[in-house]
Amino acid sequence: MHVDTGKPVGAHPLPVRADFDCAGRALVRAVLAIVPQAVMWRRTAADYAASLHPAPFEPGVLNAACLGETQRDPALAAAMRASGRPAYEEALIEPPLT
Repeated sequence: MHVDTGKPVGAHPLPVRADFDCAGRALVRAVLAIVPQAVMWRRTAADYAASLHPAPFEPGVLNAACLGETQRDPALAAAMRASGRPAYEEALIEPPLT
């Protein structure tokens, strides 16, 4: 999870991100329950698809039963169920400039 200060500061909302797996979904739900004005950072269906290829390591099988719904982006849960694979936020990190 990405947290700058632990709480929103001024006009800057709390950004939240996590892996695209059951633990990541649970983490995002927990943060949004406590800080409903938090914004998800790179948590869309498109971000999920981008994090699948290339994955930094071989993911296992996604337990679709624990996903729940993704109210802020309904397409995310649908994409995760269709793929059946977890994805990891490290795949979204851009390579350093050389």
